[in-house]
Amino acid sequence: MLAQAIAYLTGKGGAGKTSVSGHTAYYAATYGGYRTLIIDMDPVGSLRRDFGYMGADFDDDGEALADALSKGRPVQPVNIRPGLDVVVGGVYLRDLLGIAVRRGADFLFALGKSLEPVADQYDLIVIDCPPGEELLQKMAVAAARNLVVTTKADEGSLDAAEEAGVVAGEIMELTGTPRVLLGAVAFDFDSGAPKLRAEVRRQLQERLGGAAPILGDYVRHVPKVAVEIRKQGKTAFELAEDPQPGIEAGGLAEDYGKIAVATITRLVEVNSPAGASA
Repeated sequence: MLAQAIAYLTGKGGAGKTSVSGHTAYYAATYGGYRTLIIDMDPVGSLRRDFGYMGADFDDDGEALADALSKGRPVQPVNIRPGLDVVVGGVYLRDLLGIAVRRGADFLFALGKSLEPVADQYDLIVIDCPPGEELLQKMAVAAARNLVVTTKADEGSLDAAEEAGVVAGEIMELTGTPRVLLGAVAFDFDSGAPKLRAEVRRQLQERLGGAAPILGDYVRHVPKVAVEIRKQGKTAFELAEDPQPGIEAGGLAEDYGKIAVATITRLVEVNSPAGASA
């Protein structure tokens, strides 16, 4: 279990997990000076669109990661931005399901074991989990001390956020070691609906048992910019720093920045001597 690792969880696709984890990792590396590693544990591999490495020589659809996990070898990070490395995910991760059936519960710790040889190279390790694929979620939770849950406003997303907490609870019961829920992120919200945001925040806190704060404020609904992020393979921060006609990315970059700062602040707090002993 790695103290500097954060697993991003939710049980429903489209609830912001990849976008939030990717932007937090970029912010930490670019503006925070953190040596950062992001691991794509999703068979869909959407991080490659966000960071623009889809189709690159090293984009192997997660084959190297699946091989490392199945054979107990170290992961093979690749640099994609100054201070930011990635372990590529993709469809090969689905091959792990059959391996897990044969090896049993011990295989849940494979990601942590493959990360240990490289972990000291990084100040922050971010793990993007799939919305389904409970095995891959549990492997991420087994490797990371810290968790972040993301959700949209609909009931299905709120249910999925609650389900993510159940997955984490199963791993904690198995290991006997607590995990820290750093907080929750409200994703893709209408900036003109403060009452709805307040109600969702209340429900989210209730469903999570009041165990963690809402990180930052919320990520606003800006579909045009969201499309451009994956079309151009650039973060909202990069789009804001290189303005293009008709693409107003500054507000979205501000939202992601607030969330990243709140997340890193919480991580530092819980890893302080007082927080670590809590």
